Amino acid sequence: RFVHAYLAGFAVPADLFSRTLRHVQPSAHAADIRSVSSWNALPVDHAGHNLFRGVAWYSGEGWRPITGDVLATNPITWVSGPSTTPSAPSEYKGALWPLPEDLDPRDSESGAVPSGVALRYAHTTRQTRQRLGLRVRELVPVDCGELTAQADRHGFVRVPRFPRKSLFALTDRDWLLYHDVDCAVFHANLQENVALRIRAWQPRSRL
Repeated sequence: RFVHAYLAGFAVPADLFSRTLRHVQPSAHAADIRSVSSWNALPVDHAGHNLFRGVAWYSGEGWRPITGDVLATNPITWVSGPSTTPSAPSEYKGALWPLPEDLDPRDSESGAVPSGVALRYAHTTRQTRQRLGLRVRELVPVDCGELTAQADRHGFVRVPRFPRKSLFALTDRDWLLYHDVDCAVFHANLQENVALRIRAWQPRSRL
């Protein structure tokens, strides 16, 4: 009954599929099943680094450091592996975020000194021990500009930097850059893809 795993923000070693997950494969297209997609988004002009690497569990071997290639799936096309061209702007469906109606982080987190985790209200929470009591009633659209995505040979998915007034532009100064918005940036594409993979799986299910 396994349909698909979306492991955004995780470093998934490519050899995990030959050493442990032998009946599960990396996502090859938008409608495959018994597959995995994973991505770490970075700006197109940022140097690659190993912040998102670490260790992985291999069956029969235990925890091992990730030293080789990692899975990089384009969360717009759902093709895994390096690509020579980015996705088309028309394929991008949009971003959503649980923005509180009573406190916009652009008002409290965009000072001269970055907090490192702006969308988590780091500056604000350091000023009080009380709960903030923020009210989030719905997910709101976030302007990401004309967004495209392209997996590179280092295991990252490259996207253009967000417009300066975008809520997500706050993450340009975060310690882990776009890590906090790996899912949110592609929210509508994810939502659409979940429905597509479920439809692909249902005729084969025995429920």
